[in-house]
Amino acid sequence: MTNGDLAMELLRVAALGGFEVVRPETQESRARLGSALLAASAVGLPWDITRPDTLKHVNTARSTLFAPRTTPQERSRAWCVWQRVVERSRGWIETEE
Repeated sequence: MTNGDLAMELLRVAALGGFEVVRPETQESRARLGSALLAASAVGLPWDITRPDTLKHVNTARSTLFAPRTTPQERSRAWCVWQRVVERSRGWIETEE
């Protein structure tokens, strides 16, 4: 789902949280990258999974940045609306007893 820019914008991933989201171009290799980072960390290479600052440049080539375009007030209003939506959806599906 994160492959589509439209989906990312519609979900307001970056907007609602007020933080930047970086989507790397090589998304399909996440499991392999994670395994490689764990192995590198285990043998003492410079990438240490317990220190996020050592990973900030990993898999960043050709990435897309989704930055928030909303004010803190707009995000606060959107969060309140989201909370109402979640509350209204509770009990949507009735189960047979």
